[in-house]
Amino acid sequence: MLEEVKKLGGSVGFILICQGRAPPLCEYAIAFEDVPTDIFGLSETLLLKQTLNLISNSEMILMNKVHGNCMIDVLPSNNKLIDRCMRLIKTTWSDYHSFLDLSDQDLSSLRDSFKCDETYV
Repeated sequence: MLEEVKKLGGSVGFILICQGRAPPLCEYAIAFEDVPTDIFGLSETLLLKQTLNLISNSEMILMNKVHGNCMIDVLPSNNKLIDRCMRLIKTTWSDYHSFLDLSDQDLSSLRDSFKCDETYV
């Protein structure tokens, strides 16, 4: 299966949580060696969850789907996500009104910092 992914031009990643030393696996590998264990496997589960969240958040940042500390590419398909969208809209609206309250001098210095010209499309 992994060879097929490589043939199609994809990258292969692997996350290994083990007790002991990890062998070299593929071009992108994250190996957690000598991880303490418990009878319920809670430490391994939490480590995997945090690692996957880190990777997911990094990808969202690289795809420009983050504004400040919020992921902004949200499909409101349940009540939790609808609430998140409403809060994002409220925050964005507040930021927009704060921008409108800037004085002409503030807007001029902002324009200069971005090296904008006076031409608008």
